[in-house]
Amino acid sequence: MATYRSLDRLRQRKPISSLDGLPVPGTMNGPEEDAIAGELQEQLRHAVTQLPQQEAAVFCLRYFEDLSYKQIAESLQVTSGAVATALHKARAKLEVLLGDCARGD
Repeated sequence: MATYRSLDRLRQRKPISSLDGLPVPGTMNGPEEDAIAGELQEQLRHAVTQLPQQEAAVFCLRYFEDLSYKQIAESLQVTSGAVATALHKARAKLEVLLGDCARGD
């Protein structure tokens, strides 16, 4: 039982990481870093608007609202499997969209 609780505690510790491998806002200092962080946030917001509605909703609920798959499924009245599929598709599409932004496409 202690092992399972320890694993649960470790899973709750989410490391701070960005979607595109760049530093995360709030972990940097200085006006230049703040400007870069603002640009990255704007790029992410724009990329999310290009996703299909269901995928955008699932992505936002998971990463901005920090809801579990079960909570998202209940909120959107879909199955947990549908949440997992939509999230997988959203991340793949965002990776492409943000990669295009980084290359200036």
